Formats: sequence, C-alpha cells, structure tokens
Amino acid sequence: MTLYVVALDNEQFRSRFYAVPNSFSNAPIEQQIEAADHLLQCCIEDCQITKFSGNLSIPDKPIFDGWAEALPDLRLLRTCLQFLRGLESIDEQDEVQPWWITYATLHMVLVEPEKLEKFSNDVHESKFFEVLLANMVTGKAAYEFIELGQFLELSGVNKCSLLVWQE
Repeated sequence: MTLYVVALDNEQFRSRFYAVPNSFSNAPIEQQIEAADHLLQCCIEDCQITKFSGNLSIPDKPIFDGWAEALPDLRLLRTCLQFLRGLESIDEQDEVQPWWITYATLHMVLVEPEKLEKFSNDVHESKFFEVLLANMVTGKAAYEFIELGQFLELSGVNKCSLLVWQE
C-alpha cells in the first residue's frame, strides 16, 4: 500500500476548512460524501504546501529484540515508532476529525501540528532513532523512511497540519 501525506498551511486550513459546518447533515449519505469529497479536494488545492508518497510499511516486530532495555531513551523510541505506526493505521486514531474528513471517500486522518512537532522533538532528542529504523527496515524502504522523516521534520518546523491516507 502507498502512504500519502499532504502538508497543509495550518493557518489557512484552520480559517477556511477546519470548522466548515455540515449543511448536508439531513441529506442522504451520498450527498454528504459528495460534499465531503469536494471540500477535501478544495482544501488540498488551496492549503497544500507539499506532499509525500511512498510504499512504506513498518514491520510489526519487537524493538531491538533482547537488548532493548540497554538503550537509555527507549521511551522516546517507542513514542516515535507509535507516531509512524499511527500514520499507517488510520483506523486506530482516537481524535475527533472534521465531519468532511470522516465522510470523504478517502479513508484518512488529520494530524495536528502539535503532534507533528512533538514527534520531531522526540526524534531529535533520541540518539537511537536511526538505529531503530535500521534494525527494522532495510533496502529501498530505508530511503523512503529517511525521506518521510525529512518531510515530517520540515512540516513540523513549518507548523503544518497533515492529511494522511493509504491506497
């Protein structure tokens, strides 16, 4: 599956799209979906700063197997890994999303700038994040994860919101 991440100008997104009321709430579901898809398309066209796509999959295996406890910042590594896995597992999001993201044809999630900034800070604070990824990901996927990491860091510095989905 391909992971798609779109960085949005947060100010423009918040002022124009985030709180758009659902004037279709009494309409048939098909009309709500159509309106949501239209809003999503407009949002991406008007607020997109940059985008990333890649065939990424984080292996679901234990971190560092038996010697994990020897790392002093294991908590940070787990937090970073949870964030990355959260990008992949959209179904596990627990935050309230704008109605049009929930109803859109694309099954996606909105990542707030605060979460992205925390991830960036945790990656910088952790001395072993690259070692973690090297332990879990090899080959071409390693380059895609490096590119994703740079994309997320730049988006965090610019205080962007993210729209994330898989196809």
